[in-house]
Amino acid sequence: MVDDALSADLQAAAGAASPSVRTTAIDALTAQLAAEAAARPGRGLVLALDRTWPYAQPGLPDTLAALKSTSAAAFVPLSSILATTPVAGRVTEGVASEERAAAFTELAADAAAETAFSSVLDDPAPLLDPRRLERIALYALAWHDDDAGWTEAVAAFRERSNEIVTSVKLEQGSDMALLAAHANVKIAVSNSLPYPVNVRVTVDPQGPILRVLESQLITVEPESTATAVIPVEAVANGQVTVLTSIESPTGVPLDSGHASVAVHAEWEGIGTLVVIVVLVLIFVAGLLRLIVTRRRARRQREAADESETADDVASEGRDG
Repeated sequence: MVDDALSADLQAAAGAASPSVRTTAIDALTAQLAAEAAARPGRGLVLALDRTWPYAQPGLPDTLAALKSTSAAAFVPLSSILATTPVAGRVTEGVASEERAAAFTELAADAAAETAFSSVLDDPAPLLDPRRLERIALYALAWHDDDAGWTEAVAAFRERSNEIVTSVKLEQGSDMALLAAHANVKIAVSNSLPYPVNVRVTVDPQGPILRVLESQLITVEPESTATAVIPVEAVANGQVTVLTSIESPTGVPLDSGHASVAVHAEWEGIGTLVVIVVLVLIFVAGLLRLIVTRRRARRQREAADESETADDVASEGRDG
């Protein structure tokens, strides 16, 4: 059993931010330990820190160092304490709370949802281990007389749980138009977690005029967005609604959305024809320009030759 009085002294020493306050608290703790050792030599004691450990214990290293250096107590493994002769105890009837029982059920459901979601990670431990400790802390007996604080802590835990399971989502875009028989649909996926995630992106047309050739498994880097490129094939022209969804590699649904796609597969042929016509016109225009340029050059040469001949005739007349 944890010794409440000595645990409170330990907490006071470990949580003291001021060196002078810490020294006073450590002296009080060692004095209490010395008194316990004098009264019952060899007795095993268990001291515990509260649920804020290790975030609000700036003096813990100094406190542990001081306890190791004192002769009033010696550190032993917990297994040594558990091996001692137990003291008889009894369990009294507790007061059931339907609100807390419902909250515990909700916390368990949140934890299960986080575990399922974590299949997007190569290593779920960095995400799940701290969350598991946070949830266990909500079961601590220290909350027994702090209903308001406990309710606030549970709400914060559940809010963070919702943030986690919705941290990977589709970036909803506008409606699309496909102008070719074979094209690619681009789907953006965002990840707000500080870890890379793996997701499978699928596109499901809600009509027969569009066929999806395959889904795609992509990795989205931490706190960034990645784009999946899904190849599709147009079967006919028209308007079709597509269901876009993402899931974890193990099939856990993450997010989904709808978009409208206008399929105009014949525009590819029209576009090709237009390009051919433009190229032909450019070729014809170039050919005509070349012909006109050559004819103009030939007329200029003929005019120059006629002028030279006239000059020669006039020169012969003056000589005669």
